[in-house]
Amino acid sequence: MKIKQDIFIRASVPLNHLEEQFQTSLAEGLSHDVANAILHRDGPNEITAKHTRWWEIAGRQFKSPFIYLLMVAALIVYAIGEYIDPSIIVGFVCINAGLGFFQEHKSEQSIRALEQYISLRSRVKRNNTWQIIKSRNLVRGDIISLVTGDAIPADLRVISTGHLVVNETTLTGESVPVLKSGATLDTPPDSIFESHNLLFSGTSVVKGEATALVLETCPRTAMGRIAKLTVETTKESEFSKGINRFSRLILRMVIVTLVLLFFANLVIKGGNVDIIELIVF
Repeated sequence: MKIKQDIFIRASVPLNHLEEQFQTSLAEGLSHDVANAILHRDGPNEITAKHTRWWEIAGRQFKSPFIYLLMVAALIVYAIGEYIDPSIIVGFVCINAGLGFFQEHKSEQSIRALEQYISLRSRVKRNNTWQIIKSRNLVRGDIISLVTGDAIPADLRVISTGHLVVNETTLTGESVPVLKSGATLDTPPDSIFESHNLLFSGTSVVKGEATALVLETCPRTAMGRIAKLTVETTKESEFSKGINRFSRLILRMVIVTLVLLFFANLVIKGGNVDIIELIVF
C-alpha cells in the first residue's frame, strides 16, 4: 500500500531532530496550552470522511440519461395500453439500480468498520505527567505509551520499546505480526513492510510495550486516507460504465433515427402516420 512519503522520511530522521521539528520534548511531552493550540489548528484525531445517506445513494442510481430514456419509453408504452413491455423495462431499471446501490452502500458501511480501529482513549504525557485522554484529542508532537492490546490511535515514530510486536493486517493484509524497534533507519523505507520504527493508525499491539511520538493524526494518517478514499472516491462498476457508454450511443442514435423516420414516414405514408407508434419504435 502506498503511504505519503513524509511519514517514511521521518523513519530515518534522528529523534532529536524530530523533537525540534514538532517543538516537543521526548522527556516531558507537550504542554497543555501548546497541545490545545495544535488541536485547534489541525482538528480532532478522528475520521472525517463525508458520510452519504442511503437514500442519497439510492437516488444516484437513477441519474443516468439511459435510465431517463427507458422510463419515458415505459410511460409511453403504458399509456397506449401495453403492460408487459413497460414492466420489463421497469424491472431492468430496478435491477440496475439495485446493483449500484448494493455496491455503493457496502462501501459506505466500510467507513463504520474503519472507525472501530481508532482507540477511544490513549495514555499521553503532557506537562511531564502521564494522563489518560480521549484519542480524538491527540495532536502531532504528543508522546504516548502503548501496551499489549492497545489499538494504535495515530501514525507514530517509536521512541523506545520493550519487544513490541504489532499486527498490521488491516493495512498490509499480512497475518504475521511484525517486530518493531526504536532504532533510526539509515535510509527512508520504501513501504510499510520496511518501516520497522513506524506505527500506523488502525493497527494493534500484540505483545510488548513502547513509547512513541505522534507524527500524524486523522485524516492525514494511513487509516484516515483509506477511510476518506473508501467513501468519497466515485464508485462505478464495469456494469455501470458499460451502461453509460451504451446510453450515450443510444441517445445519439435515437435523435438521428427519430428525425429520419419521421420524415421518411411522412414521405412514404403521407398523412397516415401513427406518431405514438413511431415514437415508441
